[in-house]
Amino acid sequence: MNKKIIVLCGAVLLLILIIGCTSPAPPGPYSDNSNWTAEQKECMGNCDASPQECWFMCYGSCGDGECDEKELDTKSCPKDCSGNKTPQDAICGDGICQELVVAGPYGSGFPDRYGCSVDCWKFLDPDPCGTTIPLSPVIKSVSLDFDAPLTIPSFGDFWRNTWATDNKLYTAWGDGEGFIEGRDFHVMGTGAISGTYPNLFGTNHFVSEHLYPESEINEKPGSLLAIDDRLYLTGESNDHDGTFFIAYSDDQGLTWTKSPGTWDLEGINGLHPNFINMGKNFEFGGDYVYTIISNDQSVNQVYLSRVLKESILDYNKYEFYSGNDTWSVSSFDAVRILPDNVIEPTEIHLTANYHPGVDRYLMITTQNVFDAPSPWGPWTCGGTWLTKSSPKAWQGGYYPTIIAKDLEGGNYQEDYLYFVIAGQNKNSERLGYGFNIGKIIMDMR
Repeated sequence: MNKKIIVLCGAVLLLILIIGCTSPAPPGPYSDNSNWTAEQKECMGNCDASPQECWFMCYGSCGDGECDEKELDTKSCPKDCSGNKTPQDAICGDGICQELVVAGPYGSGFPDRYGCSVDCWKFLDPDPCGTTIPLSPVIKSVSLDFDAPLTIPSFGDFWRNTWATDNKLYTAWGDGEGFIEGRDFHVMGTGAISGTYPNLFGTNHFVSEHLYPESEINEKPGSLLAIDDRLYLTGESNDHDGTFFIAYSDDQGLTWTKSPGTWDLEGINGLHPNFINMGKNFEFGGDYVYTIISNDQSVNQVYLSRVLKESILDYNKYEFYSGNDTWSVSSFDAVRILPDNVIEPTEIHLTANYHPGVDRYLMITTQNVFDAPSPWGPWTCGGTWLTKSSPKAWQGGYYPTIIAKDLEGGNYQEDYLYFVIAGQNKNSERLGYGFNIGKIIMDMR
């Protein structure tokens, strides 16, 4: 009798294993979920459980403390820091992400952010921006004005933007369909936003024919700048191979022409060059156009270049800030413009604009606002706009970008700024993958 029970139990266990091993793998993030298991569907509905394991979807047992996310999904798999799991934080909960190398869609050897849990980062509410960053002499603190974003129907991320003479806000997006709520991943496109706040709408002007990730061409927009009825765009290869370009459009972004050659940023291991916008049609700018150049490796690694307005398309005319009010034509001479010990919880594709209302240059990252009297600094901490206690609707965002115009009309004259941010959460309570508008209030000293 006991042998029969053992044999029966063994057969049942074998059947369970066979069923489990032959269950269909979860689909892609925007695919049909009809072939998900009941456990996967339940897990998707419990993304706020602790520990949380959902980003696009669950690949294993929900809430078991094991990081089941794959590739990019590892970015948001929290608190799976113990055991022999990869990726993991070497010391769980210490606020320092110590996983050094992770393999995935970006290749191997990239920094720990792609593998370390978001919850392993320390949100520095009492000490904004870092441990040794000087506080702003002008801005006392910053805070979100909305409990939830205003979202324009759209599909994509980046959303770099500029304000042109026709009063439209032009924007460049990546990996999506722009202002069409589809589910195809075109590598990039441009469009325009019209209307009166809050009744805004977007239209596509240019959509790349290349689809991600199938296309061999994987270019992404870096920033936009409007000067004298011409739009300029910085772009880069998303293969992280150091290829950068500048393009221009004389027909509101319907067609684009690349400047021949490539932009050499090897000396600073540069990524994500972003023009600094200075009001409508660059009205607050002078002779030079400034570009901040950040890096995926650290928020500290932010550099500055400049070029005369008439030479924007000439890569050889760009100079790099080399400290003490000096400039060099070699990127190898460039120095960082942000202080050390700036701590960020996620990627730092930051942007900076001139704000006439406070007469300061403002820089926004995934958590903080910095300010300075000039593009090269000194940059100080204006405050932290996103914390762990912020409304749930703002969690999970990335690529925040200052909106170049005051959506309430004209140039910024008051102590606030609008920004756009993308998110990749299917959970409707968190930021979605589109043009999400927020407002930051600055409490001035």
